[in-house]
Amino acid sequence: IATDKKVVDTGNLVFLTTPYPKGYFANLTVTMDVGASIISKNGGGRFDIYAGVGEDAKIFAGNMNSNQAIAWVLVPKKGDAE
Repeated sequence: IATDKKVVDTGNLVFLTTPYPKGYFANLTVTMDVGASIISKNGGGRFDIYAGVGEDAKIFAGNMNSNQAIAWVLVPKKGDAE
């Protein structure tokens, strides 16, 4: 997924869930990208999910409801990464 590094740095794990026409997208994702369109000028907290290429990906990406999305950012406890 792509994030605003001011909100969530790259390399973090994020569990995302959001409805779309065939049910729910609910997956553990990794923040790997920072796109120009994702950077928030007013503190936002957006995520962009790369859905792939082709008609299925277009339908998936175009029909997600970001207003109902929930994201859990998983961060290690202090000292765990040492």
